[in-house]
Amino acid sequence: MLGSASQSETAKLIALLDGARLERDLAAFAEIGRSAAGGYDRIAYSPADREARNWLIREIRGIGLDVREDAVGNVIGRRAGTEPGRKAIALGSHTDSVPSGGNYDGVLGVLGGLAVLRTLQAHNVQLRHPVELIDFAAEEATMPGGTVGSRAMAGLLLPELLDARAFDGQTLAEHMRAFGLDPAHWRRAQRAAEDFSAYLELHIEQGGVLEAEGIPIGVVAGIVGIRRYAVTYHGVANHAGTTPMAARKDALAKWSEELDAIGVRASHAAAESIGHTSEWLQQEARARLQALVEQSFVTAEAGFGQRSAETAQRFEAQLAAQSAAHLGQIRAQVEGIAGEVTGYTRTELDRAAEAAAASFGQLLHEVSERETTQFAASTATTRRERSEEFDHATQELLHQLDLNAFSSVERFRAQMASQWEASVGEGRAALGQEFASALEGFRNERNEHQNQWTAQLERVSGEAAAKFQDRLQTTADSWVMASVRRLNEHGQNGIESLLRSADQALRDSCSKVFDGLAQMLRERATSVAGAGNVAGYTQAANRDTPEPPNPRHEAL
Repeated sequence: MLGSASQSETAKLIALLDGARLERDLAAFAEIGRSAAGGYDRIAYSPADREARNWLIREIRGIGLDVREDAVGNVIGRRAGTEPGRKAIALGSHTDSVPSGGNYDGVLGVLGGLAVLRTLQAHNVQLRHPVELIDFAAEEATMPGGTVGSRAMAGLLLPELLDARAFDGQTLAEHMRAFGLDPAHWRRAQRAAEDFSAYLELHIEQGGVLEAEGIPIGVVAGIVGIRRYAVTYHGVANHAGTTPMAARKDALAKWSEELDAIGVRASHAAAESIGHTSEWLQQEARARLQALVEQSFVTAEAGFGQRSAETAQRFEAQLAAQSAAHLGQIRAQVEGIAGEVTGYTRTELDRAAEAAAASFGQLLHEVSERETTQFAASTATTRRERSEEFDHATQELLHQLDLNAFSSVERFRAQMASQWEASVGEGRAALGQEFASALEGFRNERNEHQNQWTAQLERVSGEAAAKFQDRLQTTADSWVMASVRRLNEHGQNGIESLLRSADQALRDSCSKVFDGLAQMLRERATSVAGAGNVAGYTQAANRDTPEPPNPRHEAL
């Protein structure tokens, strides 16, 4: 975040962060949306959410920075950089909550970013990049789909979600309008990815893993993704005891088949996930190793610097002590010589020589002072040369240590990569074998069940066909006998009716013939002369002579 700033400058800036002020901000924010039932109710687009956003806007303006609220309610504070055109570094999170939520979920990321801006402003730290603090709106899932503010900024908000119902039955669009926003203009919140160079979010741990392992902080490498599906299986109700399995359309059975298929796909996904996880573990191990090496270098550098300073101090103290002792010896020797010369001259030359001795003593004193000054100068020069030689040796030692550590790290990285690749390969091979064995067992079991069902279906079908054929034969025989009986009955009745009709027709025909013959005889008798006698005779004959028998009538 500090561009070209050194680690020491970064550490100094971190030390400037006001932790007590951050605690006061968290306590003040906790008064917004406090629920009588416990927790906090800062539901998105609610009056408590508006109060929280107004508080944040006042705080950002209070430290002299620009702040705005976009088309979906995202609050964005910005601190300019020293180099125009640089992409922004974004900090932040969200301050809305679920019903009876906690005061640190999301809030810590926003107020932590605010603490960074306070520190930069208070100590006039100039950065090349601009810094933005973003409080994303409707991040929790109380609104349809959740993450409304971040999705709108990324251009991923689905328009149909505006008409979807929130937790209280109202639509997202209705909540936005009640908050003073126009849902039709949500696209105005969209920003390009090129606007940002990095995004950093401080968040509380919600799984308890770091706390259980005693780790103070962690870097997020992945996040859970949730997909929800609604599946309906439609089956056909049938008799449970007699319907064969192959003929059933059972929704539960179909669901179990799909569940097995899902399990197979999940096995593939698990294998891929293990591969991705192993790659992530390799990267994480390398990153942690690099951090440890860099920390070791920093510690070694600090240790070498401290030891160098201590060694220089000891060398300077020893050199000063040796110089003082040497000067003392010279002065003692000079004073001894001067005393001896003075005594000798006093004895031999009396007062005249005493003046000469004093002059000679003065000369010796000046010589000692000059030698002392020269020795001190040479001693300082020697000390500087020794210090420079020590610094040069220290730099060479650090350089050699850096080279050795780098080569050691590279060898360790290569060994770790080889071991990880071998482990991943063995894991994938073992998983593939187990999966292949399980799949083969599943296939054999399925084939066995299928053969059993086929045999059972053939047996049941054969029995049903035999029973149906017997029943059909019995039914056909009964129908044929009944048809014959009905045919005999209809035939006898038809013959009798035909005979009766023929007899009646024959009788009518004979009657007509005989009537016509009688008429003809009468006409002939009338036409003969002497019709009277003849007529009387004919009539008498007709009256007295009997009618001869009709053989056709007798036969009938």
